[in-house]
Amino acid sequence: MSTSGTISSVYKIDLEENGAAVFIESTLEKVTLLNRNSSTLTTKNGDITIRGVGVEQTHVGSVINAGSGQIVVDGGAGTIKLAGSLKTIYDETGYSTDGPDLLKEGAAVTIINASSVELRVVEAIHGTLQIGLVGNDTLLATQQDVNSDSLLTLSGDKQFYVPRRVSIALSGNPGTGSTFDVVGKDGNNQEITNTVTISDPNLTAITDGFFSEITSIKRTDSGGGSVSVVAGLASERISGAVTQSSSTSSPTPKLDLQTLSVATDLSLTITSSSNIIDRLGDVSIGNTLRVDARGRATGISLTGDVVATDVRIWTGQSSTETSGILDLGDFNITATSGNVLLGGRGISQESESHVLAFEGTVTLVGTDLIGTIVEI
Repeated sequence: MSTSGTISSVYKIDLEENGAAVFIESTLEKVTLLNRNSSTLTTKNGDITIRGVGVEQTHVGSVINAGSGQIVVDGGAGTIKLAGSLKTIYDETGYSTDGPDLLKEGAAVTIINASSVELRVVEAIHGTLQIGLVGNDTLLATQQDVNSDSLLTLSGDKQFYVPRRVSIALSGNPGTGSTFDVVGKDGNNQEITNTVTISDPNLTAITDGFFSEITSIKRTDSGGGSVSVVAGLASERISGAVTQSSSTSSPTPKLDLQTLSVATDLSLTITSSSNIIDRLGDVSIGNTLRVDARGRATGISLTGDVVATDVRIWTGQSSTETSGILDLGDFNITATSGNVLLGGRGISQESESHVLAFEGTVTLVGTDLIGTIVEI
C-alpha cells in the first residue's frame, strides 16, 4: 500500500500466506497505525516495511510481528514513535560480527531516517536492532588513481538490504571539477544513475539517490590528469535522540535482543531494568550514551567500537545464569568530552582494547545490575 497522503487508520493486518510481505508507505505524509488495544500487524514469516514522513505506532497494546521475517521502519526524516511491540525471530546465525552480512542481508529490525526515535518493546533474540546506519568511506572502492573517462575498481559489498547513498572523496587537484556517474539499482530494483561533481579535494560528495545495488562508478569529466579517489557509503544517522519509554504500565518496556547497533547525532538512552542485550555492535553517538541491560547467558559483549561524548554501560547476570561479565573483547570505548562508567559482574578486556576518556574519568564498577559485587 502506497500513497502520497496521510495514513491514519491501519487497525489490523494479519496475513495468512506464508512469506507474504507487508509494505505500507506514505511518500509525503505521516503514517499512524495500530491505535487500538490488541490491534496487530502480523505476517507468517514475511517482511514488514513501514515508511512515512514520520511513523507512529500509537497503542501500547499493539503488536507488529513479522514471524521469521525482517522489519524496516523508515521515518522519512520525521519522528518515529513505536509505543507498542515489535517482534521477529529472524535468525542472523552465521552472520559476521563486523557488519558485511548486515549490509547485504539486513538486520532483524532496522530503524532509519528519523529526527528522533522512541521505543517500548522490541524482541529480536536471534538478530540485530539497527538504529541509524554508520558510514564507511572506502567500502566500495579503496584509494586508487583514476583518469578521465575511467571506471573505478570496485571492491567489497555492492548490494544492500537497506538502500544507501554513495560517498565519493578525492585528493589531488581536481581542476575545474571531477565528475562521477554512479550507476546501480534503487530500492524498487529500478536502474538509476546519479552524477556528482567534486571541485574541492577537501570535500566529500554524496549522491541524492539511494542505491540497493552498485553496478559501476565512472569518472566522466574530460579535464586534468588522474585524481586519487575513494568511494563508500554515506552515514545515515538518526539526527536526534534515541530513547526507550519510561512508562511503568504494561507491557513493561523491554529490548530483548541479540545485538544492538546505533548511529545517532544526539543521545542514546536505553535503561529499562528488563532489557536483555547480548551484544553491542558499532555504536556512534553524538552525545551521551546510557545502556543498562542484562545478557541472556552472560553480560553484554562488545562486537564493535563505542564512541560518544559520555559513556555508561552497565550489565549483569541473567535471571537463570550466574555470569554477568561486561566483555570488551578487543574493541574500544571512547568518551570524547566526558566520562566512561562501566559496570558488570566482572569486566574483561583484551590487550588490543582501549577505554579512553579524553577530558574525563574512567570508572570501573564490579557491581552488576542486581547489586552483586565481584572482582574486576
